[in-house]
Amino acid sequence: MNAIDKLTDAYYAKCQWEEFRDRIVNKQLTYGTVVHDYFKIVDEMNRTKEELKQWNMN
Repeated sequence: MNAIDKLTDAYYAKCQWEEFRDRIVNKQLTYGTVVHDYFKIVDEMNRTKEELKQWNMN
């Protein structure tokens, strides 16, 4: 992947996180869905951060 792909992935993860946070604030999610979505988004963000770190090291 090139730098643009990494930045696009990072931006997408950020947008997903913000949407998730807004849904919690608006109480549109049940507890089970919150937990599931939270771990899914955190996993995606962690993978994106690791990919960015690897790209920066090269």
